[in-house]
Amino acid sequence: MSTLPPPIPPRPNQSTPPPIGVPGSTRIPGVGARTTYLAGDLVHATPLFLVAAVVIAISSLVIAFLPTDNLLVAILGYVLTPFSVMVLMGLDTVVQRKKTSAEPWFVPNPNFSKLLRILAGVSLLLSYPHISVIAAHISAKLAENPWFAANMSWLF
Repeated sequence: MSTLPPPIPPRPNQSTPPPIGVPGSTRIPGVGARTTYLAGDLVHATPLFLVAAVVIAISSLVIAFLPTDNLLVAILGYVLTPFSVMVLMGLDTVVQRKKTSAEPWFVPNPNFSKLLRILAGVSLLLSYPHISVIAAHISAKLAENPWFAANMSWLF
């Protein structure tokens, strides 16, 4: 027959003693199955990744409507929009999963992940102006090449 594990110790940065029921313990002497928490025990998911993704998407949208046909600006906007937002979405997922398994007081927020997934889909649409500027530059360079214009005319 197995015994129950000992209760989880308090977080190291807390100066107050743990309450009667420590989160995660199932055996509280003298009390039923009641579990109490201190105000500082719960750690919530950070909205940092969501805020950064919104700022990146807005800045990429501003770059898209600037009256310039600079190729480097278009490449910067293209890298910002879908790739950066998707990297932030992945980081949010990884951080929430790691904290869920490592810290018993962590409260994940699936709304942040859901909003980041929606923003990643929107960012694909926001990357279209950047893609069209990049494609215009590439097609102009290919049209200037005499060998390409002579041998690949069947593409046009």
